[in-house]
Amino acid sequence: FDYDLDGYLDLYVVNYVYYRLDQTYQPCIEFGYQDYCNLRYYEGASDQLYRNNGDGTFTDVTKTAGINDQGGPFQGKGLGVIASDLNNDGFTDLYVANDGTPNYLFYNNGDGTFT
Repeated sequence: FDYDLDGYLDLYVVNYVYYRLDQTYQPCIEFGYQDYCNLRYYEGASDQLYRNNGDGTFTDVTKTAGINDQGGPFQGKGLGVIASDLNNDGFTDLYVANDGTPNYLFYNNGDGTFT
């Protein structure tokens, strides 16, 4: 999708949970037994928005564009995103589907930012 209408395709990256292989996690206990850790035990990971610079590189514009963790840090557990002009103003908006947390709706303001 081209959120800033500069003719270059930009990139929105949906992330799911924050997990590091070099970090030790407590075992999960369900019904008194050690069990597979359900994903509800992990914090959600922040999504990112990258602007295409038109020269084969991208710039992370997540914060400046107003794409943030709705409801507090690490709240989203993104499953997918759809880019569409949802309010018919000529600018591409974003709807992010999350798992177990509220979904996000970002309206494109037409000036490189979202609300």
